[in-house]
Amino acid sequence: MHGLADAARLAAWVALVFAVWAAAAGLFARRMLYANLAVIAWRGMVAAVTAASIALAILCYALAAHDYGFAFVAERASAFMPAKWLPAALLSATGGATLAWAVLVGAFGLTALGRVRRATALDEGRPVTVVAASAVMAVSLAVAIASRPFAATFGAVRDGAVLPPDLQQAAPIVVALGYLTAAAASLVSLSLTAGALDARTLDLRWSGAARRWNAIAWTALVAGVVASARWYAGTPLRGDWATDPATSLWLLPCAIGAWLIHLDAARPTADRIVTRLLLIFAMAAAVAGALAFGLGAPVHEISAHANPAGRWLVVIPLGVTLSAVTLLRRAAGAAAGATRFPAPSRNVAAAWLAHAGAILVLGAIVGARFVRSYRIQLADTAIFTAHDQLGRQWSFTGEGQSTSQRENYAAVTWALVPARNGVRGPVLTAEARAYASDADNDERSAVQVAYAGSVARGVLLETRVSVVNPDASPAVLQVSFVPLGTWLVPGALLILAGALIPAVRIPEEPAGRFTGTSSPGPPPLTPPSGTS
Repeated sequence: MHGLADAARLAAWVALVFAVWAAAAGLFARRMLYANLAVIAWRGMVAAVTAASIALAILCYALAAHDYGFAFVAERASAFMPAKWLPAALLSATGGATLAWAVLVGAFGLTALGRVRRATALDEGRPVTVVAASAVMAVSLAVAIASRPFAATFGAVRDGAVLPPDLQQAAPIVVALGYLTAAAASLVSLSLTAGALDARTLDLRWSGAARRWNAIAWTALVAGVVASARWYAGTPLRGDWATDPATSLWLLPCAIGAWLIHLDAARPTADRIVTRLLLIFAMAAAVAGALAFGLGAPVHEISAHANPAGRWLVVIPLGVTLSAVTLLRRAAGAAAGATRFPAPSRNVAAAWLAHAGAILVLGAIVGARFVRSYRIQLADTAIFTAHDQLGRQWSFTGEGQSTSQRENYAAVTWALVPARNGVRGPVLTAEARAYASDADNDERSAVQVAYAGSVARGVLLETRVSVVNPDASPAVLQVSFVPLGTWLVPGALLILAGALIPAVRIPEEPAGRFTGTSSPGPPPLTPPSGTS
């Protein structure tokens, strides 16, 4: 028996029970128009988030303390691995990623709902909002529990396994955090929209809240996509970023989010309001589908493919689709009334920033299609010459190789001295790294190899050096010239600034709520006849 593992498992089950309770109580509150039951549903959601946070905190503590009594820790982390890569160990596995996602969805949902009192419990469709957020929490918690992150190991474990070397970088951590944040924010936007549709209250308050959460989701997606592109560029063993199936899965909600951000800043008309509603549902479904590809883990090992068990997470996109079909029949009347609130104020500076960023990103994407690569074998002091796409002459002088021992790996490094048109530049290096642990008595089976390169950045050209075959004599290196490769990150930052600046502006509250119907307002906060 392992006390911490048992406590974490109990907390996860308690969180699941409270999430299901909150969803059920919210559903009954909506059907019975009973305000006290809606408050109980909200409190159940608070309890679910608290219990899930405790389970996640225990798992993080076990990783940080190298507690190999947890099978999850023994499978993902070695004592040799620096602590800075522990987030990658947590978020690249199903149990840790889905548990973190459940906490994010619940925390974001409570932030969006605010303090729920009896006087406002049935206002703006709050029960439906709680039902949607709690249901997503319940599904993700069920997947996390099914993956058994709190299972105990058998026998004494001296050291854990090696985290895949390509995950021991900053980029996959940014990718995982960006994608999980985007998934949580988009589902919160969907929850608020479902509640507003159910209550027929598509008002300015809903529009401002949805616009902010849409902006958070989209900017997190853009950050994840850009970090993913840079991650693949610096990790040759991962292959081509554009051909990875996960890339297209995450680009789809990113494209939907771009369209949604554009509509959020446009003048509201009936057709645009309905389009916004459809895009909110579509983005949440696309993000959930992308997570389902890796069974809830936003980053995965090179050989990982769609796990059949990931089909369980398809419950979320299917539920989103069914909710859209059910709720959007209410959109016609509500959308007609929603067009009466004022359009968001335009921010010209933010628009220009976003347009400039889009031009830079588009230039980087186009430039990536015109990469020129050379494979070279250089002995000491040998020189290789080449021309880039701009007609400039480059020379690369071999400086030999060196070996070194790092904190958690041994490396063989090859150094090249570049010169452009006779002007010498900083040294470029390429490394072959061997990561090892004591998890296996057979030392060779516990070693994993990774390659790492370096980059020289210019305004119009990015020069990359990487290892192709370290076992050849001399080693085979690759020099690549990528036009406009350095434009990607600055362009993404400009786009994010252009999207976030208008989103943080809070519009003035209108005098009344426009429901688009002839009903006098929300139902009275009293139980129906025959109840006490």
